[in-house]
Amino acid sequence: MKFALIKTVVTGLTLIAGAASANAQTSFDDVKASGTLQIGWGEWKPFEYKDVISGELKGVMIDLAAELARRMGLKSEFVLDGWGTMPAGIAAGRFQVALMGYSDGRAKVVDYSRPLYTSDFTGMVSKASGLTSWDQLNQPGKKIAVTTGSSTDELLTKLTEKGDIKAEVQRIRDVGAGVLAVQSGNVDAYVNQRDSLSLMVAAQPQMTLVDGSFGQAWFGVVYPKGDTAYETAINAAIETMIADNFIADKIAEYDIKGSVQAK
Repeated sequence: MKFALIKTVVTGLTLIAGAASANAQTSFDDVKASGTLQIGWGEWKPFEYKDVISGELKGVMIDLAAELARRMGLKSEFVLDGWGTMPAGIAAGRFQVALMGYSDGRAKVVDYSRPLYTSDFTGMVSKASGLTSWDQLNQPGKKIAVTTGSSTDELLTKLTEKGDIKAEVQRIRDVGAGVLAVQSGNVDAYVNQRDSLSLMVAAQPQMTLVDGSFGQAWFGVVYPKGDTAYETAINAAIETMIADNFIADKIAEYDIKGSVQAK
């Protein structure tokens, strides 16, 4: 019994030491020593995706992340993950950073850099609907779909609690279901960030975006919570990318509907 107890305690201490070592590997000093920044990414064409022919990673977020690492004096290594689990991946030390839209939920797990670029939240409707503005859409009797658990859903929930959302909100599983819901007439609009909706409209000519919005969205770099060394290095790199118009040129290249703001 005594031996078993000692063995259990030693095993527990070993596991704790191993966990501490794993956490230490995510410190910025260790990243600089390794020379490589590991970046989480999730399939989201055309923002982040793997080309089926070449096998190369492509998209505006891939380009921005690779340039960020380069300006931090590091090589970039991309680690496949999912949009719902990337903050947890950073907390667990699977990779050190990712590029993500801001949400209060994510900010509880990771810290955010200054914005890379900002967009806004709006609605995508069928051209045949005759709807042209957010005010027309946000009315009793109208139905809007939103992806469950997204940053858009988070904002709509807050606005609904405040009484600012008059339309009926229907939550759906993913972007594809939102597009289908509008096409079938089950909802009047699918709401999301303008930057991503504008790319959907380009592929769906029967759709259009309404004027106006119900809030601002922004993308930043997420990194281990409370690590000021990451914060300093990442924000310094972003400022150079803004100053020489790298971010502005890159989002224009991909036809992303957003804006870059210097401090």
